[in-house]
Amino acid sequence: MNKFLTRVDVKELKKYYPLIKGIPNKQHSQELDALIKWSAILQTIDELKLQPERVFDIGAGLSHLPVVIADKYPSIKTVFALDIKKIAKVCKAHHKVAWTTKDALEHLLILESKSFDLVYDACAITHFYPKETEKKHRQYNNLVKIASQINRILTDDGIFITVSDVQAKKRRIYPPDILRVEDFVGKLIKGGLKPLYDTNLQKDGKAYIYQNPKHIYAYNIVRLVFGKTL
Repeated sequence: MNKFLTRVDVKELKKYYPLIKGIPNKQHSQELDALIKWSAILQTIDELKLQPERVFDIGAGLSHLPVVIADKYPSIKTVFALDIKKIAKVCKAHHKVAWTTKDALEHLLILESKSFDLVYDACAITHFYPKETEKKHRQYNNLVKIASQINRILTDDGIFITVSDVQAKKRRIYPPDILRVEDFVGKLIKGGLKPLYDTNLQKDGKAYIYQNPKHIYAYNIVRLVFGKTL
């Protein structure tokens, strides 16, 4: 990748926080990690001046970002929000948002080819792994297969945005689903996606390192933009 999005300081993302906090959801909306990632998705859509009509949120979790996006962008006709969790019970209903509770790969396989002009992921796809694989063996994930299906469902000029955790330099201890950025990108390319832009989120001019208060590890947050391989 030789093209870069604007280097965004995490402090600049604060302008998006009111949109996210404006829709009550006690699960995630006040957590800094979630606010940063969701805001980075919105900022990327704005920077690229996208006007999507059919949008797919892969791994929506308990977030209400699909509702925010459906309200913010008038071009949108439908947002499909997918997660294996029971998201519909905690998320606000919206006439443009269809919530689906299924295994990600199984659902992707039944979607029509070239049916979405925007697919986005806020740190979900690195956590998808085969059902038969125990949680402690997450390194056997489905990233390549997921990427292949994302490539298939994108329209010819469609865009895939991912805001994901990657290993921070000089840190040695990570769960196996937090990859080095080159390994993460490599799996998505192997699945057929074409890299367009990338950038680390920053803080005060340096790569932003988020220290997860629940764990002993810290990580960079990177946002990547991919196109479809025709």
